Amino acid sequence: MAALFIAPFIFLNIQSEITLWIIFSIFALPLTVIDIKLHRLPDILTGSLFLTSFVAILVMSASHHAYDRLAPSVVGAVALAAFYFAIALISKGGMGLGDVKLSASVGLISGYFGLNAVFVSSFAAFFFGSLIGLFLMAAKKANRKTPIPFGPFMILGQYVCFIGVALKLL
Repeated sequence: MAALFIAPFIFLNIQSEITLWIIFSIFALPLTVIDIKLHRLPDILTGSLFLTSFVAILVMSASHHAYDRLAPSVVGAVALAAFYFAIALISKGGMGLGDVKLSASVGLISGYFGLNAVFVSSFAAFFFGSLIGLFLMAAKKANRKTPIPFGPFMILGQYVCFIGVALKLL
């Protein structure tokens, strides 16, 4: 956890980026551990992450007169939640509603950096999730029906997004 709080001061140089990284990190570690152990993403954590991030984005947008960041954040949250909800419906339980709720926060935060950042965080989540899934199947530790918690990959995808922002790639 200490590394997650020190890293933004090393990699990021804009206060809003650092603030969002720290807010995200407060919830990321517990969500990751809980999802790996219990295959659940508790509403209290996903909801608190969303509300805290939304308030921070509103305050930062108002204090920096950067109201143009609000629309991509809201669009990112709605679009990503709708996408994950569609996957949850189609997969018939393969993806849970906790993932849908977490995706709203990921879309909100990554959307603050632009809609391309939403795409990057989502792509990274599916890329790493697929990579680990294939590795587990190749090692005969899992098959196509083995449940693999997806929340940690969504969280990793958001960190990829933060790093892309820090490197000025997004």
